[in-house]
Amino acid sequence: MKRFKELERKRYDKRGEIILSNLKKKHIPLKNNSDNLPFILHNQYKFYEKLILDNLESGMDVLEIGSGTGEFSGTAISTGALVTLTDISEKSLEAAKYRFRKKKNFKVMVADMEKLPFKENKFDMVLSAGSLSYGNHEKVREEIFKVLKPNGYFICIDSLDHNPIYKINRLIHYLNGNRSWETISRIPKIKLIKDYKKFGLGNHYYFGSFIWLMNLLQKFISGKKIVKISEFIDRYFANHLTSFNFVMIIKKGSLK
Repeated sequence: MKRFKELERKRYDKRGEIILSNLKKKHIPLKNNSDNLPFILHNQYKFYEKLILDNLESGMDVLEIGSGTGEFSGTAISTGALVTLTDISEKSLEAAKYRFRKKKNFKVMVADMEKLPFKENKFDMVLSAGSLSYGNHEKVREEIFKVLKPNGYFICIDSLDHNPIYKINRLIHYLNGNRSWETISRIPKIKLIKDYKKFGLGNHYYFGSFIWLMNLLQKFISGKKIVKISEFIDRYFANHLTSFNFVMIIKKGSLK
Protein backbone atom coordinates (compact mmCIF):
# COMPACT_ATOMS: atom_id res chain seq x y z
CA MET A 1 0.00 0.00 0.00
CA LYS A 2 2.80 2.44 0.86
CA ARG A 3 4.49 1.65 -2.45
CA PHE A 4 1.25 2.34 -4.33
CA LYS A 5 0.80 5.71 -2.60
CA GLU A 6 4.39 6.68 -3.28
CA LEU A 7 4.02 5.85 -6.96
CA GLU A 8 0.81 7.89 -7.19
CA ARG A 9 2.38 10.79 -5.30
CA LYS A 10 5.34 10.89 -7.68
CA ARG A 11 3.09 10.63 -10.72
CA TYR A 12 0.90 13.50 -9.57
CA ASP A 13 3.87 15.57 -8.42
CA LYS A 14 5.15 15.41 -11.98
CA ARG A 15 1.73 16.28 -13.35
CA GLY A 16 1.39 19.12 -10.85
CA GLU A 17 4.67 20.66 -11.97
CA ILE A 18 3.52 20.60 -15.60
CA ILE A 19 0.15 22.17 -14.77
CA LEU A 20 1.76 24.84 -12.59
CA SER A 21 4.08 25.74 -15.47
CA ASN A 22 1.15 25.91 -17.88
CA LEU A 23 -0.86 28.06 -15.48
CA LYS A 24 2.00 30.54 -15.16
CA LYS A 25 2.38 30.66 -18.94
CA LYS A 26 -1.40 31.06 -19.30
CA HIS A 27 -1.61 27.96 -21.48
CA ILE A 28 -4.64 26.77 -19.51
CA PRO A 29 -7.37 28.77 -17.70
CA LEU A 30 -6.76 29.64 -14.06
CA LYS A 31 -10.30 28.81 -12.96
CA ASN A 32 -10.80 25.41 -14.46
CA ASN A 33 -14.31 23.96 -14.05
CA SER A 34 -17.04 22.25 -16.02
CA ASP A 35 -17.02 25.01 -18.67
CA ASN A 36 -13.56 23.90 -19.73
CA LEU A 37 -14.37 20.20 -19.98
CA PRO A 38 -15.25 18.32 -23.18
CA PHE A 39 -18.95 18.68 -24.02
CA ILE A 40 -19.62 15.03 -23.23
CA LEU A 41 -18.76 15.68 -19.57
CA HIS A 42 -20.70 18.92 -19.11
CA ASN A 43 -23.94 17.55 -17.68
CA GLN A 44 -22.47 15.53 -14.82
CA TYR A 45 -20.02 18.18 -13.68
CA LYS A 46 -22.58 20.96 -13.99
CA PHE A 47 -24.88 18.90 -11.79
CA TYR A 48 -22.06 18.29 -9.27
CA GLU A 49 -21.40 22.03 -9.13
CA LYS A 50 -25.12 22.78 -8.74
CA LEU A 51 -25.36 20.50 -5.69
CA ILE A 52 -22.45 22.38 -4.14
CA LEU A 53 -23.98 25.79 -4.83
CA ASP A 54 -27.41 24.73 -3.57
CA ASN A 55 -26.06 23.59 -0.20
CA LEU A 56 -23.10 25.85 0.52
CA GLU A 57 -23.02 29.33 2.03
CA SER A 58 -20.35 31.91 2.70
CA GLY A 59 -18.42 31.22 5.89
CA MET A 60 -19.07 27.47 5.98
CA ASP A 61 -16.11 25.10 6.42
CA VAL A 62 -15.44 22.85 3.43
CA LEU A 63 -12.94 20.05 2.90
CA GLU A 64 -12.00 18.70 -0.52
CA ILE A 65 -10.14 15.38 -0.57
CA GLY A 66 -7.94 14.46 -3.51
CA SER A 67 -8.23 18.02 -4.81
CA GLY A 68 -5.15 17.75 -7.03
CA THR A 69 -4.38 21.02 -8.81
CA GLY A 70 -7.80 22.47 -8.02
CA GLU A 71 -9.51 21.74 -11.32
CA PHE A 72 -12.89 21.44 -9.61
CA SER A 73 -12.32 23.48 -6.45
CA GLY A 74 -13.39 26.82 -7.86
CA THR A 75 -17.14 26.35 -7.35
CA ALA A 76 -16.81 25.94 -3.58
CA ILE A 77 -14.27 28.76 -3.31
CA SER A 78 -16.54 31.09 -5.30
CA THR A 79 -19.26 30.86 -2.63
CA GLY A 80 -17.11 32.54 0.03
CA ALA A 81 -16.91 29.33 2.06
CA LEU A 82 -13.66 28.52 3.88
CA VAL A 83 -12.21 25.76 1.70
CA THR A 84 -9.37 23.40 2.62
CA LEU A 85 -7.83 21.60 -0.36
CA THR A 86 -6.01 18.36 0.47
CA ASP A 87 -3.98 15.89 -1.56
CA ILE A 88 -0.94 13.62 -1.12
CA SER A 89 0.85 15.49 -3.93
CA GLU A 90 2.56 18.64 -2.71
CA LYS A 91 3.32 19.78 -6.26
CA SER A 92 -0.33 19.48 -7.23
CA LEU A 93 -1.32 21.65 -4.31
CA GLU A 94 1.28 24.24 -5.34
CA ALA A 95 -0.53 24.48 -8.66
CA ALA A 96 -3.88 24.81 -6.85
CA LYS A 97 -2.46 27.54 -4.64
CA TYR A 98 -1.28 29.46 -7.69
CA ARG A 99 -4.59 28.90 -9.50
CA PHE A 100 -6.55 30.61 -6.69
CA ARG A 101 -3.81 32.96 -5.47
CA LYS A 102 -6.13 35.98 -5.63
CA LYS A 103 -8.62 34.32 -3.26
CA LYS A 104 -8.31 34.59 0.54
CA ASN A 105 -10.86 31.98 1.62
CA PHE A 106 -8.89 28.80 0.94
CA LYS A 107 -5.80 26.93 2.06
CA VAL A 108 -3.94 23.83 0.93
CA MET A 109 -2.66 20.96 3.03
CA VAL A 110 -0.82 17.75 2.21
CA ALA A 111 -2.99 15.00 3.70
CA ASP A 112 -3.84 11.34 3.16
CA MET A 113 -7.57 10.79 2.70
CA GLU A 114 -7.25 7.53 4.66
CA LYS A 115 -6.08 9.46 7.74
CA LEU A 116 -7.34 13.02 7.72
CA PRO A 117 -5.59 15.36 10.21
CA PHE A 118 -8.73 17.13 11.41
CA LYS A 119 -10.89 16.96 14.51
CA GLU A 120 -14.29 15.29 14.50
CA ASN A 121 -17.35 17.21 13.28
CA LYS A 122 -15.27 20.06 11.80
CA PHE A 123 -16.62 20.53 8.27
CA ASP A 124 -20.03 21.53 6.92
CA MET A 125 -19.25 19.83 3.61
CA VAL A 126 -16.75 17.33 2.22
CA LEU A 127 -16.15 17.18 -1.53
CA SER A 128 -14.54 14.66 -3.85
CA ALA A 129 -14.19 14.88 -7.63
CA GLY A 130 -12.85 11.62 -9.02
CA SER A 131 -10.68 10.72 -6.04
CA LEU A 132 -12.42 7.79 -4.31
CA SER A 133 -10.38 5.14 -6.13
CA TYR A 134 -7.14 6.47 -4.61
CA GLY A 135 -7.81 5.14 -1.12
CA ASN A 136 -9.16 2.17 0.79
CA HIS A 137 -12.93 2.64 0.51
CA GLU A 138 -13.75 1.72 4.09
CA LYS A 139 -11.03 3.91 5.60
CA VAL A 140 -11.87 6.88 3.41
CA ARG A 141 -15.58 6.60 4.16
CA GLU A 142 -14.96 6.48 7.90
CA GLU A 143 -12.63 9.49 7.73
CA ILE A 144 -15.13 11.54 5.74
CA PHE A 145 -17.92 10.98 8.21
CA LYS A 146 -15.60 11.51 11.16
CA VAL A 147 -14.72 15.05 10.09
CA LEU A 148 -18.19 15.91 8.77
CA LYS A 149 -20.60 17.74 11.06
CA PRO A 150 -24.02 16.22 11.82
CA ASN A 151 -26.35 17.26 8.98
CA GLY A 152 -23.29 18.15 6.90
CA TYR A 153 -23.04 17.03 3.28
CA PHE A 154 -20.70 14.74 1.42
CA ILE A 155 -20.90 15.45 -2.33
CA CYS A 156 -18.88 13.57 -4.91
CA ILE A 157 -18.58 12.77 -8.57
CA ASP A 158 -16.74 9.65 -9.68
CA SER A 159 -16.49 6.85 -12.20
CA LEU A 160 -18.48 3.63 -12.16
CA ASP A 161 -16.99 0.21 -12.88
CA HIS A 162 -19.90 -1.73 -14.41
CA ASN A 163 -20.02 -0.92 -18.11
CA PRO A 164 -17.78 -3.39 -20.02
CA ILE A 165 -16.81 -0.77 -22.63
CA TYR A 166 -15.49 1.53 -19.94
CA LYS A 167 -13.74 -1.38 -18.21
CA ILE A 168 -11.83 -2.13 -21.39
CA ASN A 169 -10.92 1.54 -21.80
CA ARG A 170 -9.55 1.68 -18.24
CA LEU A 171 -7.59 -1.50 -18.81
CA ILE A 172 -5.98 0.09 -21.86
CA HIS A 173 -4.99 3.09 -19.72
CA TYR A 174 -3.45 0.68 -17.20
CA LEU A 175 -1.50 -1.19 -19.90
CA ASN A 176 -0.24 2.15 -21.24
CA GLY A 177 1.00 3.08 -17.77
CA ASN A 178 -1.51 5.89 -17.23
CA ARG A 179 -3.31 4.23 -14.30
CA SER A 180 -2.14 1.93 -11.51
CA TRP A 181 -3.80 -1.45 -11.01
CA GLU A 182 -4.75 -0.49 -7.43
CA THR A 183 -6.63 2.52 -8.74
CA ILE A 184 -8.34 0.51 -11.46
CA SER A 185 -9.46 -2.14 -8.97
CA ARG A 186 -10.98 0.50 -6.66
CA ILE A 187 -13.16 2.28 -9.20
CA PRO A 188 -16.52 2.56 -7.40
CA LYS A 189 -19.25 -0.02 -7.83
CA ILE A 190 -22.90 0.25 -6.82
CA LYS A 191 -22.07 -1.44 -3.49
CA LEU A 192 -19.92 1.54 -2.52
CA ILE A 193 -22.81 3.93 -3.11
CA LYS A 194 -25.00 1.76 -0.86
CA ASP A 195 -22.29 1.76 1.82
CA TYR A 196 -22.21 5.56 1.86
CA LYS A 197 -25.97 5.74 2.21
CA LYS A 198 -25.71 3.90 5.54
CA PHE A 199 -24.39 7.12 7.05
CA GLY A 200 -27.37 9.28 6.27
CA LEU A 201 -30.00 10.41 3.80
CA GLY A 202 -28.86 10.74 0.24
CA ASN A 203 -29.35 10.41 -3.47
CA HIS A 204 -27.21 9.38 -6.40
CA TYR A 205 -27.52 10.07 -10.11
CA TYR A 206 -26.07 8.33 -13.17
CA PHE A 207 -24.45 10.02 -16.15
CA GLY A 208 -22.66 9.23 -19.39
CA SER A 209 -24.47 6.03 -20.32
CA PHE A 210 -23.32 6.33 -23.93
CA ILE A 211 -20.25 8.53 -23.65
CA TRP A 212 -18.51 6.38 -26.27
CA LEU A 213 -21.33 7.18 -28.70
CA MET A 214 -21.10 10.89 -27.90
CA ASN A 215 -17.40 10.76 -28.81
CA LEU A 216 -18.33 9.47 -32.24
CA LEU A 217 -21.13 11.99 -32.74
CA GLN A 218 -18.77 14.90 -31.99
CA LYS A 219 -17.32 14.41 -35.46
CA PHE A 220 -20.65 15.14 -37.09
CA ILE A 221 -22.69 17.50 -34.89
CA SER A 222 -22.01 20.53 -32.69
CA GLY A 223 -21.01 20.40 -29.04
CA LYS A 224 -24.23 22.05 -27.88
CA LYS A 225 -26.30 19.37 -29.58
CA ILE A 226 -24.07 16.72 -27.98
CA VAL A 227 -24.90 18.17 -24.55
CA LYS A 228 -28.64 18.06 -25.25
CA ILE A 229 -28.52 14.49 -26.55
CA SER A 230 -26.42 13.38 -23.61
CA GLU A 231 -28.79 15.09 -21.17
CA PHE A 232 -31.79 13.32 -22.74
CA ILE A 233 -30.10 9.91 -22.56
CA ASP A 234 -29.00 10.45 -18.95
CA ARG A 235 -32.50 11.52 -17.93
CA TYR A 236 -34.35 8.57 -19.40
CA PHE A 237 -31.90 5.72 -19.91
CA ALA A 238 -29.03 6.08 -17.42
CA ASN A 239 -28.46 3.21 -14.99
CA HIS A 240 -25.58 1.72 -13.05
CA LEU A 241 -24.86 -0.94 -15.71
CA THR A 242 -24.33 1.50 -18.58
CA SER A 243 -23.24 4.77 -16.94
CA PHE A 244 -19.73 6.17 -17.09
CA ASN A 245 -19.97 7.97 -13.75
CA PHE A 246 -22.26 9.08 -10.94
CA VAL A 247 -22.91 12.04 -8.68
CA MET A 248 -23.81 11.42 -5.04
CA ILE A 249 -24.96 13.62 -2.17
CA ILE A 250 -25.26 12.29 1.39
CA LYS A 251 -26.49 14.24 4.42
CA LYS A 252 -24.81 12.92 7.54
CA GLY A 253 -27.13 11.38 10.09
CA SER A 254 -26.62 9.04 13.03
CA LEU A 255 -24.30 6.10 12.39
CA LYS A 256 -26.10 2.78 12.10
